Amino acid sequence: MKKTIALTLALLLALLLIGCTAKPQTPATTDTPPKDDAPTATAPAAADEGLNMDELYTVQVFSMTSNYAGIQPGWFAKILKDKFNMEHNIIATNLEGGDSKLATMMASGDLGDLVVFGDNSVDTIKNAIDAGLLLDWNDNDLLQTYGQTFLQEFPEALEYNKAMFGNGEKVYGIGYNVSYDSKGPNEGTDMIWGPYIRWDLYEALGCPEFTTLEEFLPVLKQMQEMCPTSDTGKPTYAFSMWSDWDNTHMMFAKQYGAMHGYNDGDTGNLLFINGAEPKYESFLEENGMYYRSLKLFYDANQMGLVDPDSISQKNADVTAKIADGQVLFSYFSWVTGYNTPTHTAEGKGMYMVPFKNEKVYSYAQSTYGGIRTTCIGAKAKDPVRLMDFLNWVYSDEGTMTYYNGPEGMAWNYGEEGKPELTELGVQIYNNSTTVIPDEWGGGEYEDGRPKFSPGTVTNTTVSKVTGEPFLNKLWTSVLDMDTNPALENWREHMGVRTAKDYFVKNNLLSIYKVPFLPDGARMMSQDLEQKKATIGQIVQEYSWRMVFASSEAEFDSLWSEMRDKAYGLGYQELLDWTVEGAEAEFAAREAGLNQ
Repeated sequence: MKKTIALTLALLLALLLIGCTAKPQTPATTDTPPKDDAPTATAPAAADEGLNMDELYTVQVFSMTSNYAGIQPGWFAKILKDKFNMEHNIIATNLEGGDSKLATMMASGDLGDLVVFGDNSVDTIKNAIDAGLLLDWNDNDLLQTYGQTFLQEFPEALEYNKAMFGNGEKVYGIGYNVSYDSKGPNEGTDMIWGPYIRWDLYEALGCPEFTTLEEFLPVLKQMQEMCPTSDTGKPTYAFSMWSDWDNTHMMFAKQYGAMHGYNDGDTGNLLFINGAEPKYESFLEENGMYYRSLKLFYDANQMGLVDPDSISQKNADVTAKIADGQVLFSYFSWVTGYNTPTHTAEGKGMYMVPFKNEKVYSYAQSTYGGIRTTCIGAKAKDPVRLMDFLNWVYSDEGTMTYYNGPEGMAWNYGEEGKPELTELGVQIYNNSTTVIPDEWGGGEYEDGRPKFSPGTVTNTTVSKVTGEPFLNKLWTSVLDMDTNPALENWREHMGVRTAKDYFVKNNLLSIYKVPFLPDGARMMSQDLEQKKATIGQIVQEYSWRMVFASSEAEFDSLWSEMRDKAYGLGYQELLDWTVEGAEAEFAAREAGLNQ
């Protein structure tokens, strides 16, 4: 059956991609232009006919991914005005009512000019299309005339959108974090996951090696004894967690799976799925990864290593504690706010320390893009100008600007055509709240970042103009510049420049590549959605109770009770539905229908 499915999928993809424009290859040239002849990164020119920028265009941007509402400020606002004579008014569901705001907009029959959908939005996008709220980019040759960046650079992303939402014909948008190829992980200097610990304390203990995550606990206890208080005199803990990101489970408990090559697909269906191999495991598997994760936290709490505030505090609370030095361990590379210039100059910092059985889950670069999709509303005032804008945003020039600010402000082309930070750029790199001169738009740099938040081209994609990634952390000039005593100690010990380099070099990644499913994503029934929500409340509640259980007997009793309740509420049905989807993805992988 797998072979039959695989052959069918392969035939469908072949038919779908007939006539698809070939992607240009990334040039491998050594003839880089000198500084006085800086490379041109201009998007393909659009036809003049139909494009009139005389009138200021206030674009209503309905975004499900933005954490900002109102008129776009700062340096990006100046670019919008100078280059496109437009401004963006952001309508953010995250801040303005969530699902109720979405329902209101859908009911009104108008989603605005630009629409940016968030994660898990397949059903929402399909409903918007069925209601006639989104524009087909093929209408009036809009894409052909004004979207040459998409046609030349990202044809597979367009075909993916057609297959997902347009019955193989219509294009309703483009996904986020799209790339020219899918050769490797899409992370930057660090993977998403760790583990990350206080390197200075670890080094003082002789850098002991680990085989499993559980072996970190006695070392973390020694580190706590060496450093019992933070910068401000507060008690230190190995683990300080937050609960406001929990969904159908304890979010922190699933990270054990990510350390071993598994994730739940961010769907909350309580099934671990391997990133690279046809393997999966139930969250409620006896002695499985979720159980072992809870047991690790239980043991840590018995040792006094878990912050007692964990169950009630929020992400922002933990961020402040990490900056103060109260936290000695982090599963996440992006939660290392302790690494301030002051701390790293003293040789202190949180850096990645691997363990032998580690296999970190990673998302591959994607030629299809993710489900967060940028669309044009069916009632948009001027689709031509919107397409012209999007065409630029996804171009090489637009992507460099989107991530790094305008050329000349924070960066320039160096002697060999490679990007380098300006003096102001170095200040911004070290402090994103750096104030920008009025000539560039004024305000703090961070405030001026694009607020519509589509996540355009993956920032680790290599620019076809500079030959370096769009992410400035990965520029050769920045890697040479970005160092400190703590980092140099870590680099010398690990034999690499970045954590990502270590995992790639040692083949310790489980890389998930987006599969091409011609039938599109499946829709869960309303009844099953309700069961998932109810079961999720049980799993979430019991997980935290197990971490803070008073004894191992109570821990085991709570685990059994949680499993019994979950299965009694229909967990097997939810599991079967999720496994069916996982098997479909495995079949697509076997057929070569992932990138």
